[in-house]
Amino acid sequence: DGTSAVSANITQARSDGIFWVNSAGDYAERHWEGMYDGNEQNILHVWDGGAQTVNSIGLLADAEYIEVYLSWDDWPVSNNNYDLFLMFYDGDSWEWINHSSTVQSGFEPPVEKITHTTTLAAEYGFTIYNDQGTAEPRYFELFSPTHDLAYHKQSSSIPNAGDAAGAFTVGAVSVADYSASGFRAYSSQGPTNSVGGGAPDYENGGRIKPDIAAPDGVTTEAMGQFQGTSASAPHAAGAAALYASSYLDSNDVLPDPDQIQMYLEACADRVYDWGTDIDEIKNNEFGAGGLYMCDIPTGIVLQNFSAGSAAPPGITLVLAGFLLCLACGLLSSSYSFFDIHKFHS
Repeated sequence: DGTSAVSANITQARSDGIFWVNSAGDYAERHWEGMYDGNEQNILHVWDGGAQTVNSIGLLADAEYIEVYLSWDDWPVSNNNYDLFLMFYDGDSWEWINHSSTVQSGFEPPVEKITHTTTLAAEYGFTIYNDQGTAEPRYFELFSPTHDLAYHKQSSSIPNAGDAAGAFTVGAVSVADYSASGFRAYSSQGPTNSVGGGAPDYENGGRIKPDIAAPDGVTTEAMGQFQGTSASAPHAAGAAALYASSYLDSNDVLPDPDQIQMYLEACADRVYDWGTDIDEIKNNEFGAGGLYMCDIPTGIVLQNFSAGSAAPPGITLVLAGFLLCLACGLLSSSYSFFDIHKFHS
């Protein structure tokens, strides 16, 4: 919901004049959220509205790493005790192999997490247990950063950092199909959750995210070819730095973050109209549309230079901004999972 410590710091940075570009994350198919579904006869959460109490992550090999996080709308401390189990299928039935059973007694945060390395090849999945059936129904959010979920929800799958009000959050579009949509199924989507981590509700703090979409599946000298919003975010950062450099050259002052965002979103809306999904209305998949610089900055002379030569002074700001935000983009998706005390997007 944008109130985690890292998200709050990003928003503060924006208030201090920093244009912060952040990847949306690649968790659209590795995320589930919704209300607890169980009853007195079955205190295991039901994922499909029917009878399925295990959310499968598929057949895994031996020595494969698994990571999963569960939180529920009960911040900052909870007295509703839910547990999280890692299950495997032994050929006849589902059995548990690992679990997270922190007791929420009114003093602990509503968080459970499991990390596990498999020791046998089998089908694995996750189960949520209402301990003794005494926990009141709460709104769950589950992230499985290492594996796709059989039951997943693409909406509201942007984790913290990307959910910050002050972040310019970037989703992913295939560079090969850029002008024809090509939206990546794994690219995390908005909206953000309502205040407190509950179901998205625009009247209660939910916000549209991402802010824009940019190309992935690109090739760079540093990374080779790579995909994901970690490839998309640096493109948006580079465009922002080019615009800021040109603005500085023309006005002797840098643009503020709001001016940069308005420029990038206005260009995206004018150039790409990806059907009714965009139609010049910002949405929770593409944001404002595809990243595009509609007015090419003329204040800077771009030159080719080798890695061993000095950078031309005119593009120093561009290069620094791009490389700094490349690091931010590469780290943001994984870093956000470490701040689990408020892991509700």
